[in-house]
Amino acid sequence: MACVIANMIVQTAYACAEDEFALVAQRDQKNCHYIGSYCKSKVLGACIEKREVYCCFKSPLARIMNEQIRLQGDILGEEYDGFGIPKNPKCTGVPLDKIDRVDCSRIDLSEWIALLRITRNLPTDETVNLESLTGKGSKLDVDGNRLNTLDRVMERLEGTEIDNMRSEASKRMDIDTGYRVEENSGNEPTQ
Repeated sequence: MACVIANMIVQTAYACAEDEFALVAQRDQKNCHYIGSYCKSKVLGACIEKREVYCCFKSPLARIMNEQIRLQGDILGEEYDGFGIPKNPKCTGVPLDKIDRVDCSRIDLSEWIALLRITRNLPTDETVNLESLTGKGSKLDVDGNRLNTLDRVMERLEGTEIDNMRSEASKRMDIDTGYRVEENSGNEPTQ
């Protein structure tokens, strides 16, 4: 019986340790918003177990966006004004039907830009160009032979008579609105 109880205690402690390790990893990646702490257990009026409460997201950008959007409770309503209190956190994301109400001009992404700069992932003039975005080296380049957008368009247009195409398109787009200008004796257009 003692072994069973000891085993349960070890398993419980190990399970908590896994959750704690996961939380530490999330916090280190800057994915979590700290809400606060509260006393979980008291003995003789003294707190013996204190809990810290966080809302964690999939990425730092998701956290930053949620923090900034939740500053707009005046627009989205009281339920999305902040993250609640430690004993009753509100960590749900903002539903899609409310996203169109978000005032994007009030979203501050300076922390995200700073994180990109620190990790050397902030795009620069040297790293952002047509080739890196759409050609070799881009995420779209699965076989190492991808041409950039401009080269692909030029390749497709090779041998094409652009002026003829433009003329044909213009003829097909001629819309009859019913408006006619006729000349009268006074040189004034009439309808």
